[in-house]
Amino acid sequence: MVSKAFALQKLHCSRHLDEKNEHLKKLEKASEKLKLFKADLLDYQSLCAAIAGCDCVFHTASPVPPTSVPDPEVELIKPAVDGTLNVLKACCEVNVKKVVYVSSGAAVAFIPNRPQDRPMDETFWSDQEFCRSNNVSDIGI
Repeated sequence: MVSKAFALQKLHCSRHLDEKNEHLKKLEKASEKLKLFKADLLDYQSLCAAIAGCDCVFHTASPVPPTSVPDPEVELIKPAVDGTLNVLKACCEVNVKKVVYVSSGAAVAFIPNRPQDRPMDETFWSDQEFCRSNNVSDIGI
């Protein structure tokens, strides 16, 4: 949720930047407090430029393809890890006070032996071996 009390710099990596974010421009004081940036998570300098001046960064980007990919380690995991490291390094470089990281839903979606009588908490993570052996990247998230 975006509150009128906060200035927002939104970094977006989608090709549909304007179309997807049009509703944000209608928020109260958006014309003076909202800045939209297009950057590449693998381009460190573009991240620094977009993050500069922020007190807090919410990093919620993770590649999720619409279909299966031939090499998930190279096409999904490596860009996600490298992009996250770039965000964290950029935040340190420009003195961001707080970073909130939220990964893909895949981090907690595939737990074949999860006890159904317990609510999910920070101890529940997708079983990596289950994901690899069942081609979870083919399922889509």
